Formats: sequence, structure tokens, C-alpha cells
Amino acid sequence: MARTALRTAIYGDADRAPPPDPPAGVLVKTHYRRGGDALVAYASPVVEGTRRPAIVWIAGGFSWGIDDNSWTPGPPDNDQSATTLRQPGIVLMRPALRGASGNPGRPECFLGEVDDIIAAGDYLAARPDVDPSRIYLGGHSTGGTLALLTAASTDRFRAIFAFGPIADPRDYGPDGCLPADVADAEVLPRAPMIWMDAIVTPTFVIEGAGGNVAAFPDLARDASQAVSFLTVPGADHFDVLQPGSRHVARAILDDRGPRPAIRLDAAAIAAEVAR
Repeated sequence: MARTALRTAIYGDADRAPPPDPPAGVLVKTHYRRGGDALVAYASPVVEGTRRPAIVWIAGGFSWGIDDNSWTPGPPDNDQSATTLRQPGIVLMRPALRGASGNPGRPECFLGEVDDIIAAGDYLAARPDVDPSRIYLGGHSTGGTLALLTAASTDRFRAIFAFGPIADPRDYGPDGCLPADVADAEVLPRAPMIWMDAIVTPTFVIEGAGGNVAAFPDLARDASQAVSFLTVPGADHFDVLQPGSRHVARAILDDRGPRPAIRLDAAAIAAEVAR
């Protein structure tokens, strides 16, 4: 794939500060491996007994690190914490990606980070309390964009939930992580719309009608049949996240068969946004 073949010249600034310790009993600080590197993450504590489903969650923004917002819920109209996914029956993992939260390497702006996410899924599969056949991936905004790029690169995850992604990383404009004079050769491996036909995992692209839905036509143009698009009426890029994640958690808990059977309904999510 073009992503693995590219030797990028685009790197961000690394954040060498380690993340804070989470509250005892809520999350634990752990490490997962990408090749020879150990990368830091937060994860639900290990619980002995029945193996549970698990989800890797990638938050929005361009740092892709972890901090206290992993356990501190935000307001309903912009809750970036993923605490709605941290259910008794679901293992939540919040990995910090390369060059973030003290991790080795440097940020690569939607490129090598995909390998980190796949490594996080492999970490979960080895946990004694995780069902390796029920590992999911989700993300919001830039995290949703990374989720789509990961979906095109692997079948490691049972289903993928991308909230508010974009089709082309240049669409983030001057606030993004690509330079203004970026070459096409650097962009194409980072643009989900180029790779949507490669997705074989059930993938749900979710956004409020007032959010990044302008990206949907470009994303849908060549998308495989594994991809579903949900436009949530009455919602925007941010207030769709908390109720949408709540519905994702329910769908994960209900998805128990030998094959994925995820059911999500945009109208049902919209009803919760309106409350």
C-alpha cells in the first residue's frame, strides 16, 4: 500500500511529557508495542472472568496524546472523553500515538499513526479478559479520519466507527498538520477517499447534519459495500459524539454472534441529541 511505501518528509513536533496517572480503579497506564518501541496508553483495568469486547478510541485534534480528559467527561455538546464507551462490559483503550505523551518517534500527520493503532488492537487481543474476535475501533474528527485509514489497511477490527472524518487531509486547511505546499505524493496515502474501496470491515461513518457531511460524497464515491454513512439530523460535529458513542456502546454489547451484526440508527441518535 502507498502508506507503507512512502518515506515521508512531513513530521510534527514531538511531545516528550509523560501523561498523568489516571485515578485508581478507573483506568490504568500501560504500554503497548509497535515493533521495538513501547508506547503509552490508558486502558480499563483487567477483570478476571468472562472475556469482554474491547474498543480502541482515538480522540480528535492533532496531538493524539492522552491526558485527564480520558476520565473527565465533557459537556454533552462536546464530550471528547469517550467515557460513554467505558462500560462494565467493554474494555476501553486510549493509546497515545507516536511522538505524543512521551512516546518515541515523531508525529507523521495521518501516516505511521495507522501502524500504532493496529498495534493497539494487537495489544488488546493478547489481554486475558478480552475476546480477540470482538475488538473494535472508533475515533472522532481527526481520530475518525485515522479510523478510516486504518479500516483500509487491516481487518484486525470487528467493526469501525468514524465520527466526523474528512476525505482529504488538506481540507483541514492552515489549522491542519500538512504544509501549504504539500506534494500530492505525500497527500494520497493520507487521504481516506482514495482508499475507501479497500475497506472489508463493517465501517460506520457518523456525523451530524451540521458537521463535516460535505466530506460524505467524496468518501462514498468509491466506498466498498462494507461502509455505511449515517447523517444525524439536528446534530453538529460535536454534539453528535456523546449520544452517538452511547449507541455504539450498546451496539457493541449486543454484537455477540460469530459474525458482526452492528445496528445503528441515525434517527435514534438524533432523538438523544434533541433531549
